[in-house]
Amino acid sequence: MTEKEKLCVIEWVKNGFNGTQAYLSVFKNCKKETSAAAGFSRMMNKPDVIDFKEQWLNDIESTEVASANEIMMYLTRVMRGQEQDAFGLDPSLEERTKAAERLMKAKGMFTQKIEVSNESEEEKKKTISNIESLVKQMVPVKDEEINE
Repeated sequence: MTEKEKLCVIEWVKNGFNGTQAYLSVFKNCKKETSAAAGFSRMMNKPDVIDFKEQWLNDIESTEVASANEIMMYLTRVMRGQEQDAFGLDPSLEERTKAAERLMKAKGMFTQKIEVSNESEEEKKKTISNIESLVKQMVPVKDEEINE
């Protein structure tokens, strides 16, 4: 694996996973987006690049991506009013309530009640009843009467 391939994978992660742009920024001799897209695709299918990419993403995940526990702790601090915004203001009641709801959802304690109406079932029964009454009113016709 070349140094440029490593840089391209790192740039791909940094720019939000845009492979074409990552390839163009590392491989300066490539000018066309279509060529960059094709080159990036070929590069990302190489086994050593795949291994490097997976290792790089795992390293980032372990150091930079918040864990579920970290997120729960943050939501708890917001709910309790212990977390302040960039201006040093406490969270509003609405923000604290949203944090509480999100915590409850995450813990499976928050469910929405859904009203189920049987009107559609009753409508179906009426329609079936109407069809049955129409069928009973039908008079059988003989084949000879149809041909006349």
